[in-house]
Amino acid sequence: ALVQAIFADDYRGRDVVFAGEISTERPTEQAGLRLEVLKHWRQVREDHGVTVAGRCDWTGYEVRARVPEDADIIRFGIALTGAGRIALRNPTLSVASEVSV
Repeated sequence: ALVQAIFADDYRGRDVVFAGEISTERPTEQAGLRLEVLKHWRQVREDHGVTVAGRCDWTGYEVRARVPEDADIIRFGIALTGAGRIALRNPTLSVASEVSV
C-alpha cells in the first residue's frame, strides 16, 4: 500500500471523494484505491475502496466516504495484494458536491 495521511479537521461531517486513474500490469490478486477514516487515533477504522481485478489500462475510479465528527485522520492511496504493478495518476481528494433536490 502507498497512502498519504492528513488530519480530518477540515472534512468532519462531510462526504469526501478520492479519485484517480489506475493502470495495472500482471496483478496476481487485487489492486485498487483505498480511503480510510480513522477515529480515536487508530482505535476504530472505516475502510472504503474500489478493487480492480486483472490487467487494466488507465481507467478512472473514485471512492466516497462520510467523515464522522469524531474522525482524526484520513488516509488515501493505492493498494496491491500479491505480485504485479499498480500505477496512479491525477489523484484528487475533494469534498463531495452536495446535490439539492
